[in-house]
Amino acid sequence: MFFKDKKVVVTGGSGFVGTHYIEELLNRGAIVKTHVHERPLQINDDRIEVIYDLDLTNIDDCMMLIDGADYVVHSAGNIANPKLVPTDFQIALNQITLITNVLEASYKCGVKGFVDINSSTGYPDRRLPITEDEYWDEEPYISYYGYGWMRRYREKVMEHTSHLTDMKIAIARGTAMFGPHDNFDLETCHVVPALIRRVLSDENPFVAWGSPDVVRDFLYVKDVVNGALLILEKGESMRPYNLGYGSTVTIGDILNTILEVTGKSPEIRWDNTKPTTRDDSWSESKLKTWKNDIEKILLQDLFKTTDSKLVVCECRGVEKDDWEKQESVKSWINDLQNSGVYHNLIKQYLPFGQAVNHSLKEIVNHEGTFDYYMYWSSGLTINHEYDENANNQLSNIYEYVKSNKNICRANLIASNDNGFPKNYSKESKNFCVVLPGSTVNDHCSIYSNEFFQSFNNCVRPDLFVGNGSEATFPYMAAALGKQTVILPESVSPILDHKKRSDGINNPGIATKPNKNWYIKKLADKVEDCEYLLDVGELTKKNINCEEVGILMMYGTSTGRIKHEDDFSKDVFGEDGMNLNKDDKNKLLNVMKSEFFLQNYDYTNIKSILTKPSF
Repeated sequence: MFFKDKKVVVTGGSGFVGTHYIEELLNRGAIVKTHVHERPLQINDDRIEVIYDLDLTNIDDCMMLIDGADYVVHSAGNIANPKLVPTDFQIALNQITLITNVLEASYKCGVKGFVDINSSTGYPDRRLPITEDEYWDEEPYISYYGYGWMRRYREKVMEHTSHLTDMKIAIARGTAMFGPHDNFDLETCHVVPALIRRVLSDENPFVAWGSPDVVRDFLYVKDVVNGALLILEKGESMRPYNLGYGSTVTIGDILNTILEVTGKSPEIRWDNTKPTTRDDSWSESKLKTWKNDIEKILLQDLFKTTDSKLVVCECRGVEKDDWEKQESVKSWINDLQNSGVYHNLIKQYLPFGQAVNHSLKEIVNHEGTFDYYMYWSSGLTINHEYDENANNQLSNIYEYVKSNKNICRANLIASNDNGFPKNYSKESKNFCVVLPGSTVNDHCSIYSNEFFQSFNNCVRPDLFVGNGSEATFPYMAAALGKQTVILPESVSPILDHKKRSDGINNPGIATKPNKNWYIKKLADKVEDCEYLLDVGELTKKNINCEEVGILMMYGTSTGRIKHEDDFSKDVFGEDGMNLNKDDKNKLLNVMKSEFFLQNYDYTNIKSILTKPSF
């Protein structure tokens, strides 16, 4: 066994997690050393070496504790419940001081390995499973904002230490824990022990904090300990690993379970004014930001000079949260309606391609077809640095594409997230043709009605693997004998792209592909409609695509279109429009069959299209 006869120091050994570390390490034959500061040890075992009255905020005390250790398991630090997290700066300061001292002592004492259970509170606001690389994508969730940044800084301290030593540093990111030896002090404890203690105290009526539909991922403490020790033993140094149960449970369900087990039946009242992990002020903040974006778009002359409509699409996915009952969402939709804006709330989890397609189908069903359709990603705003009178920008784009009959799709430039093909020149006064094999990120683009109607009344592919839809657009244009282009900056000045979350606490569009996506669930039930996850199907897709001139990838990337500038000029021509009529038809049929769901009825998607009030 890995830890047998190894000298292991456990910081915070009298605490909730530290107690379980000690028990598990003793079971594995380790020589365990810990300390006592304020709280006595929870277990008695002669095999434990204990140093009393030791303060980890003192670096000399840390050196005394860690000297001679093979490994250090760090679990010391003050804990905080939702009431304390936003305002108690000392909690954050204590955590940083302790881990800094313990890390310094560890590398100076020649420790082989160090493990820390960091917290998922450092992650941005999400409603679906989250991967380790999303930790730094956005700000931490507002309810944990300061605490979350402290958790992130802990990892920066570990990263700094890793540059000074060869000591292995193992990082676990744990979710909310529960189990024996938990803290039941109502002033500092977390939700599960707090609910247990209060139920057993026969409170009636029982006033529960927050809302019953707040969801959490709880993990049994022994599973967390085993996971962290496994990372220390076999994981990569400085590679974070999420530790979670993998599914969520509501606070209401937890309370009901405690009541059922204890046989208690008090009157339950939920108090939304009490601290909770869901903070509506974050929703209000996003609401104000989105209102500002919409107001800027509505100032465009295009809405005065043409019969243009604005549709806000939100893919919210109603499962346990009933978004329609949330005051912030109702206020948001009402404001849009009063501004003359359509709102399409989709009630499944969809990739944004399907969400955009569905919203266009809804508005066309209500208003009829349009000359052009523009997709605008959340967080994109008109950049007034280029023109104080930028309110004609959309009109200029509309007139430009309308005057160039060969353009069936055009990219507008986002300021901070574009990879351009080789033939693109920022200084050019003409548009840049995106040829098959080339690609450009698609945060904002405009599509002709011919493009829309030619591909099942969709503007984006709704069936793809791996590299998304951007690589398909040049082939789709070639199949129509037309072009997809990047507009010149003289016509479409660079847009600001802030990469904001999609909507008010919106869990849908901003998610990664996973088995819960509604589009896959439904596709699997439709005859002759597959989601192309089978290796054999992907190989067949490659063959079908290459027969009509689409360059494909192989190996682990089978099913993806390959990016390779200039490969296609011999087939598609310098302008991308070189195919004869038969070849265009063949390419069109393959594009529709391989990149669009067949026999799929978009009316199965549940949504609410809210019409403007005027």
